[in-house]
Amino acid sequence: MQSLYFLEMMILSKVEKKATSVKFSRDKNLIIGENDVGKSTLIKSLFHTLGADTPNLNNSRWRKANPIYCLKFELRGSIFYSVRDGKYFGLFDEKKKLIGRYQGISGDNGIGKKVSDLLNFNVSLENKDSRVLRLPPAFYFLPFYVDQDKGWGAAWASFSGLQAFTGYRNKLLDYHLGIRPQSYYDAKAELH
Repeated sequence: MQSLYFLEMMILSKVEKKATSVKFSRDKNLIIGENDVGKSTLIKSLFHTLGADTPNLNNSRWRKANPIYCLKFELRGSIFYSVRDGKYFGLFDEKKKLIGRYQGISGDNGIGKKVSDLLNFNVSLENKDSRVLRLPPAFYFLPFYVDQDKGWGAAWASFSGLQAFTGYRNKLLDYHLGIRPQSYYDAKAELH
């Protein structure tokens, strides 16, 4: 696993013309507050900005705010910024120089491949249509996030879009526990 640190989350409402910024410690962070003040939304936004969609982030109230997200994060000692506006993404380096523009998460123009490259997450699995596809970032983050809306009901179900890959839980458990190395998944994809 890579050394990934969330450093700052910035959210701007295009409708309300308001913004908020939350800085995080590299050590420990405790998010507390009354019910319905945005604790869960803040946490969901971290993953959402990296192309791992969470259930109920886009509830009607939040959609009305029409937010733009900017996540400052550190990965293996380098600083990056990921910006998300709906289905559009921008990735920037530490000097805020554009690395790339992306539309959607998967596909040739999606951010998923770039984020997975940064994380050195190159696992491909067979989908329901029997095609071997590279997994998007949500599959990398599965062991590290339990969603309050979906994650308590089923293990490793905290992100949207996971159901496209059958049996992913057992196959990824071996990856995340280090039982099967990356070379195993490379060979499986080549064999397919």
